[in-house]
Amino acid sequence: MDESQLSRLSDVYSRWNKPLLHSPRKGYGQSTSDNQTSSRKAQVPHAWQRRFGEGKMPQRPKFRSRRRGREKKRDVGAPLPITFTITLPLVTPQSTVQRLFPGRCCETCTPISRSQLYDKHIQVAPIHDVLQLANTMRPSVIQRLFPHMTFCMSREVPWHHAAVQQEVLNSQRVQTTMQQVVETEGTSVDEKKDKLQQQRQRAANLLETMASYISGLVVRITGIVLFKVFGTATGGIRVHQGQMEMVQRAATQRIPILYLPLHKSHLDYHMLTFTAFCHNLKAPHVAAGDNLNTRGLGMLLRRLGAFFIRRKLEDCNGHRDQLYDAILHEYIASLLKQGEHIEVFLEGSRSRSGKVLEPKCGLLSMVVDAVVDDIIPDVYIVPVSFGYDKIAEEGFGDELLGRRKKRESFLGAIRSVWRLLSGDYGFIQVNMAQPFSLQEFMESHHGCESDMAVRRNLVNKLGRHVLYSADQSSCVMATAMVAFLLLNKYRDGVAYEKLVAGFCRLQHEISSRQRTFGFAVNASSAVDHACQLLKPYLMLDTSASDENERIVKTNMTIPTVFELAFYSNQVLSAFLIEATIATAVYGLCGVWLTTEAACGISASTMVSQDELLMKAEELCCLFDHEFIFALPCVTIRSALYEGLGALVAGGMLSYTESQVTRRMEYWDDDDVEYSTDRTMKLHSLTDQLQKLSFFHSLLAPFVESYWITARCLSTLRTQPMTQMAFLSDIQDALKQRLEDNLCCYAESCSLAPLSNAVKHFIHEGVIERSEVSADYLLLSEAYASDSKKLNGLVDSIAQFRRL
Repeated sequence: MDESQLSRLSDVYSRWNKPLLHSPRKGYGQSTSDNQTSSRKAQVPHAWQRRFGEGKMPQRPKFRSRRRGREKKRDVGAPLPITFTITLPLVTPQSTVQRLFPGRCCETCTPISRSQLYDKHIQVAPIHDVLQLANTMRPSVIQRLFPHMTFCMSREVPWHHAAVQQEVLNSQRVQTTMQQVVETEGTSVDEKKDKLQQQRQRAANLLETMASYISGLVVRITGIVLFKVFGTATGGIRVHQGQMEMVQRAATQRIPILYLPLHKSHLDYHMLTFTAFCHNLKAPHVAAGDNLNTRGLGMLLRRLGAFFIRRKLEDCNGHRDQLYDAILHEYIASLLKQGEHIEVFLEGSRSRSGKVLEPKCGLLSMVVDAVVDDIIPDVYIVPVSFGYDKIAEEGFGDELLGRRKKRESFLGAIRSVWRLLSGDYGFIQVNMAQPFSLQEFMESHHGCESDMAVRRNLVNKLGRHVLYSADQSSCVMATAMVAFLLLNKYRDGVAYEKLVAGFCRLQHEISSRQRTFGFAVNASSAVDHACQLLKPYLMLDTSASDENERIVKTNMTIPTVFELAFYSNQVLSAFLIEATIATAVYGLCGVWLTTEAACGISASTMVSQDELLMKAEELCCLFDHEFIFALPCVTIRSALYEGLGALVAGGMLSYTESQVTRRMEYWDDDDVEYSTDRTMKLHSLTDQLQKLSFFHSLLAPFVESYWITARCLSTLRTQPMTQMAFLSDIQDALKQRLEDNLCCYAESCSLAPLSNAVKHFIHEGVIERSEVSADYLLLSEAYASDSKKLNGLVDSIAQFRRL
């Protein structure tokens, strides 16, 4: 290339890079003279500078947003207008900005998986909006007119899904189970043949009702519809590009993937499938409850990958349908054997309280059995969580008050879509933790043995491990932080400026605990956005002239508090260990904290570190069905030590110089160990007591629920009661205490902690199930005949209450 060509090429490049101040379309406005056009070009930047000052003039966007024309008119009288616009900063590989990457594998259980599928590029990958992926395609006329349709039809997703129905029916497990059922029911040879034929027909019907039939066309059409629905109802669906890249790498290794998401909304069923579809991943088979298998809705969900299972595999007497169990077991194994991906909601049902529920490991145990029995070599497990600024469901408050849930229907789904289109639900964040090998996890926990008790223990550890990892990798949304502050720190109302300051401090505390956020704007904009979305649950005082002096207060009706607690509990896990230790401090020094320290009589008091940790472990045992305090590979004592260090660093506790050395002997050998019991000092300084009181208030509603449940146990002494009737009596007692101002926590009336309290007392042998019917509860003989023992149980919980 000669010099003339180079000069011409550089001239072309310079004209491309030169910003266009005014570029009318060809064929439009050409009647104006060149002088008028040039003068108009000269006037535009001066007008811009006079109005907005120095800076680059914004260019006309290449594609107009269709949503811009459908924006609602803002209410002029709204006290808190929406000023929240998220523009997440993109972090390029060349950038020096380091983004916290959540969801790495456990170093103890899966060290090999931790080093796989991960590199430094993933650490600095940006967060992108799934709804904007349609605008990244090569522009064309059709793409400009129909961007979503073009994008969905161009997805290179593998649509071949194996038909495993015949393989399931001919499997040895199903055939053996049918023979066993016939042997128990039939007597003569002819009767056995008839019974066997009936069992074969029943097996075919069960599998027909259960199996999914994924349709590529239906998935594409649904993708187009979801682009429109989510684009109208939400501000965007955010995904960490590095997390998606790890899952894409795992999908190329020809190992089936098991997605295990947390379950908070019915949108979860579509969210993962939609996100996988937009990133060219195979649609997973989704385990759904048979309550969704209604006319119309069930057919649609089945074409999108849902396979329907019974909500309970056991009847009220604990008996299992052996044939149904065998078909489900074999269906899961056949899907994995064919390389299909599966999505299972490990919690079983949606969390009405916002917390992580206990794992229900029935389907997970079937996957573990498939690996142990060498049906498949391995499975990649991906913990998933979804962060919602505002969930689409309504009525969780009514369900937590004991009212019956409305049955799902196709007409109800249409209403839900219409409600989505007519509302604003903020942003959605999809979080995927690093995939890890199930085979490696089992080897690290010695779970490849044939002993069923060992395998059951392994599955339970795996379930709790996954739920804890998914919760810790989830991002914290702005609405959750505002609800957390209003319920736990500013329960009586707060000025807007003070709420923003508290939001900043809370954001700092959460980020120091290695948690990420679902927003990237300043605190004032985030609080505005959260208050606008939570507006139905708040009371806003607009009488103040200054905007920063307006009072934001919670509407303290019981259903409203339940709704806010749903968002607030999503932040609780970040402070769970510190809150446990603070509650244990109240269990040891409650009298001093409420009398001498509050009145300034005593400046400090001493507490033994070992006694404090033992009291905290007692509290962890009490709330074992309520929270997952740590990973199963980490002892509770070590997690409490870490939380204790955080309280010491925060100035709430301090170590003294005096130490007590104890001689510890063991029965099984002659080894002798010496442990040092350090003495800790608790000060009565106002700031430190306020911090300790704040941490104690996080668990105070749960302590109240368990305490009232323990007090109501005496009603089971005389006659058995159904569990729902017993829970209803407890709720009535709590409501009466609220009316009498004896309790200040309306969220303690929630059915969720009360049900977990009953479950805890059943596990501890305080409550027994009736031999006549498992639905009936009665007090065990040890507590029914000994009133002192029952009162001691009540007092053991009452010590953690604030006097």
